[in-house]
Formats: sequence, C-alpha cells, structure tokens
Amino acid sequence: MAGVEGRVTLITGAGRGIGHATANLLASRGAHVMCVARSQQELEKTGLEFSVADLGTI
Repeated sequence: MAGVEGRVTLITGAGRGIGHATANLLASRGAHVMCVARSQQELEKTGLEFSVADLGTI
C-alpha cells in the first residue's frame, strides 16, 4: 500500500474487524484516518489505541 502518507482517508466500520485493521494499517503508513463505526464505545476504543500508538487520526 504505497503512497498513502499524508493522505486523508475515511474508514467505515473502524470499530472492529476489517475496518479496524484497515484503519490501523493506513494510520501506521502515515495516512490521516477518519474513523466511523456503529458503536461509539468501539470507536472510542479504536481512537484510544491509535493515540497510544501515536498514529494520525481525525
């Protein structure tokens, strides 16, 4: 997945599963990731994980 550094991405289903893994991968490669999920609790957990890992999220 080349060329994502600095790009803004929108990931649906980011609270778990494939969406969570995709958001994590893109953020770790330098993308700015906007996460959307059905569950606010899962979304907050994802945001916390990204903050701890110092990944770029919006």
